[in-house]
Amino acid sequence: VLPALGIFYSAVLGLAIIWLALGACYAKNPAAARILILVPLLNLWWITWTGARFASVFALFVKSGGGLLRGLDLAGAASGSALIREATRRTVAEVKSGQSLTDAITGHSGLPEEVERAIQVGDSSGRLEEECSRAAEQLQSRAMALLDAVAEWLPRLLYVGVLIFVGWGILQM
Repeated sequence: VLPALGIFYSAVLGLAIIWLALGACYAKNPAAARILILVPLLNLWWITWTGARFASVFALFVKSGGGLLRGLDLAGAASGSALIREATRRTVAEVKSGQSLTDAITGHSGLPEEVERAIQVGDSSGRLEEECSRAAEQLQSRAMALLDAVAEWLPRLLYVGVLIFVGWGILQM
């Protein structure tokens, strides 16, 4: 039993270390983040989670009356995504050069569509704080739904793994 538990806990520890390393790459390196977004399930999690963080921070900054460009820059840094940070820096530079916020925010990779749409609608209607808050709530609820799905399926997958291990042990006897 002890060797089996050692293998199991080593595998769990290895997966946790890999997850943390991938998260650090996603947060710091835009090229690595572009590659990680190509992984089907991971992209959904990271884009949703970092988009929710960006929209929440940006909505709070706009609500507090801070400068719009400073809020974009801080929200991009707080998002935890190198792609969002890069997109907000480019957006700030484009707005400073004379482009409108609606045109500057469009088309950057890493920003969820909900965030782009919220900024465009909020900028046009004058309700930027409300639209960004709505986008943040929507992305947060999607991220919680993803966590619920993981919490629902992970025990099932572990149970199947235990069944396979026990069945293999029985067949080996």
